[in-house]
Amino acid sequence: MNTLQHFLPELEVDKTQIEDALRAVLHTILFNRSLGPVVPTEKNMLSFDNITYVSCGIPKVEENVDKAISKFCSNLQLVGPGLGGGQLWVSFYERREKKAFFGIHANKEKLYWERWIIPVVVNLSPHNIKSNSTVNDKEKETNYCSSSKSKILEYEKRRKNEMAEKVLRNTLFQIVKSVNGNNSNHIPPVNLNSENAMVFHYEISAPSEFTSNGRGSDNWIQKVILNGPNKINLMSI
Repeated sequence: MNTLQHFLPELEVDKTQIEDALRAVLHTILFNRSLGPVVPTEKNMLSFDNITYVSCGIPKVEENVDKAISKFCSNLQLVGPGLGGGQLWVSFYERREKKAFFGIHANKEKLYWERWIIPVVVNLSPHNIKSNSTVNDKEKETNYCSSSKSKILEYEKRRKNEMAEKVLRNTLFQIVKSVNGNNSNHIPPVNLNSENAMVFHYEISAPSEFTSNGRGSDNWIQKVILNGPNKINLMSI
């Protein structure tokens, strides 16, 4: 079975934004693949005031997503000065029996039919700016320089936040567009009368191989496509 790969834009976010950003992306993917009965729940984010997303409203899915994000954030790789990076994969699969030697024993195998690849770069550097509320006489001459530096830092932080919000919004749009596209031949048959909201098996994982630039090399991507993931499984259902 061929696995359809969706390569999403790289998310470059601040360390205070990473959890919100990943929740939005993961829940958007899972909601759009939940063909069973769901209670759509609109979610707001503290890090991105102008963006909302929809989740399935299922406590088990919420728990799986939160656990996967927590494990992912605790295992970020250093990809540059003050930068952590990694990739999250959301993979959908079906379970089939695989006959073993002479058909004496049968095992279950996972046949992956779709995978969403989410590259992430996280700015780990603190944004805190030292306060100049108490200044002695010797420091007065540096007030102007300190004020200018503070304004530059604030401007840079605001610019990066706006860029992160733009990329996140585009990523969510891309997910919805891909799901609603005409390419659905890879999706296996499903029981639409199922009482389960998540009619497809899925897992959230992180590849164990990751290059220093945070984006993965062409050779590594080719290896993944041909041979499948060498990954750390974060959550599977």
